[in-house]
Amino acid sequence: MRSENPEERRDLLENLEEAEVRRAYLKEESDQERNRALFGRPASLIAVRQILKPDELLLEYVLDEPKSFCLTVSRTETRLIGLPAGRRQIEDLSDRYLNQVEVQQGGDETAAQLHQMLVAPVASQLGNKRLIILPDGKLHLLPFDSLRDAEGHYLTAFRAQSTAPTNSTW
Repeated sequence: MRSENPEERRDLLENLEEAEVRRAYLKEESDQERNRALFGRPASLIAVRQILKPDELLLEYVLDEPKSFCLTVSRTETRLIGLPAGRRQIEDLSDRYLNQVEVQQGGDETAAQLHQMLVAPVASQLGNKRLIILPDGKLHLLPFDSLRDAEGHYLTAFRAQSTAPTNSTW
C-alpha cells in the first residue's frame, strides 16, 4: 500500500477514494433500507389503536378528487368520514386562508369555511378528546388550531391538539 513512485501513489489514492465513495454509498443504501424497514411501512390499525390513549383521537386527512376523507381512529373505534369537498377546493381555500393571515386580513370567514369542510364532518367524534391530526397535501401548512366553528370557537378551545407529519408514500 505504500509507494514512492508518484504514478503508483496517484493510482492508490484514486482507488482509495473510489473505495471510500463506494463504501459510503453502500452504507447510505443500507441505512435507507433499515429506515424503510423500521419506519417506511404504515403502522397497522391495531398497532395505532393500541398506542392511543383513551382520551386521544387521531384524525388522518386524505385529500383526493372528487372527494376527500377523514379517517378517525380512537382506541375503540375507527370511521371513514367523507368530506364535502375535493382536494383542489380544500387546498385552494387553505391557500386563501394562509394568504389572508399572512397579510393580516383576518380570514375569519375562510377559517369558518375550512372548519365546515374539515372539522364539522367529524365533530360528533371529537368530544373533549385530545386530537392528533395527520394532514395531507397542503393541509400540512394549515394551522388547524386557528379554525373556528360557526359560533366563533377555536378548534382547540376545549381540547388539546397536535399535528404530526405523514408518510406521503402511504
